[in-house]
Amino acid sequence: MTRRCPRIPALLVVVAAFACSRATEAPDWTELFGYAADEVHTFDIGEFGYPYVSVVLAGQTHSLAFDTGNMVGLSVSPEVFLSAGLPCDDVWERLNSAGEPVSSGCVAHRQAAGILGTAWPELSVYEWLQPPLAGLVGPDHLPGRRFTMDYERRRMAVSSGPLPAEIAGFEALPLVRSPRHRRLILVFGSVRGRDVLFEIDTGKSRGTVNRSLVDDLVLERGDRGVLVGDVQLGGRNLEIGWAREVDTGGISEGLPAPVMIGIGSDVLSDFVWTVDYESGMLWLPLRD
Repeated sequence: MTRRCPRIPALLVVVAAFACSRATEAPDWTELFGYAADEVHTFDIGEFGYPYVSVVLAGQTHSLAFDTGNMVGLSVSPEVFLSAGLPCDDVWERLNSAGEPVSSGCVAHRQAAGILGTAWPELSVYEWLQPPLAGLVGPDHLPGRRFTMDYERRRMAVSSGPLPAEIAGFEALPLVRSPRHRRLILVFGSVRGRDVLFEIDTGKSRGTVNRSLVDDLVLERGDRGVLVGDVQLGGRNLEIGWAREVDTGGISEGLPAPVMIGIGSDVLSDFVWTVDYESGMLWLPLRD
């Protein structure tokens, strides 16, 4: 849903609109991970179980999905693009996870936007078609170098400050950095005893599995997808269940191994987790 904001200068709009997004009651983990009160934000859980954050664009506030797998940038539907009166400065081509073109749209350059309490004076905004979503916000537009997600409490925190020296009850797993998209969340885990590369993707409603892994491990295919079952990240077991079979050749370019498993919001909503891009670590709780 879109609501019209008062017509005041754009940068004032984007700052004022996020005052209400600050969390009034901070969860315990905010102190554990060293977040200040003004670095904690609220979000909603919406369509497909994704986390949704407020984005101000051309004086309008929109609820857009926060997608850690978004490799493009701030992307909005044709309806939002039109209602915001954005110019078509350029054209871009959207690719799927296999690297195949699936759609195209306009790009508006040098647009002011507000995301999680931060005013961005000059962003490129991409027209993006995937009903019924109004659009996506990717990790490139987080106002900081690390963040924590808590689906249960509808809280996320973002900071550029260093992590505390000790974080009790959590373990750190090293990120695998993509040379093409530095903020993709990639980490090694295991499936049925095989070490494979995982992607942590809030823009997935359920898990995905690379079809080559399905064939190699002779995983069961059925009407609901592919039965993956339990997987392991560090010392933590995660239940994927039935996953969607995909080709990840496009997002795997330049990586030491292809992405084999995608962890979606259905699983990520079960626990609090943190990504620190500065140190290159994913922090997961040791126990529920």
